[in-house]
Amino acid sequence: MYDTSSMGTFRESVRISPLSNGSDGEVVDAIVDSGAAYTWIPAPLLEKLGVSPGGTRKLKLADGRIIEKQSGVVRIALRGQTGPTWVIFGDPDGRGYMGADLYGMYPPPSLPLKGGGVTGKGASP
Repeated sequence: MYDTSSMGTFRESVRISPLSNGSDGEVVDAIVDSGAAYTWIPAPLLEKLGVSPGGTRKLKLADGRIIEKQSGVVRIALRGQTGPTWVIFGDPDGRGYMGADLYGMYPPPSLPLKGGGVTGKGASP
């Protein structure tokens, strides 16, 4: 379900689970950020689910800062489809952000994609 009443943003519920075990995972109410290249999930939730970092990524934030964050692979269920995707280990007190990686793979049927696609920028935490 998504909420289009906010100014230019909406929320999407996604189920996040680890690839490595049969856990059902947890549902995250994520803010869709079509300007973000990656999906960000709070690190404590990923750790609780048993998701291990598989590396780090350098990301350019909307304000121009370059940061380095851990990343890992999870299974995401969204709109009846399930598949693996990379996620960024987000700030402990942050929200979930669904980036262009998932938004592009699973666009809402009533909200077509606009613009030039992935910019390579990270979400603003």
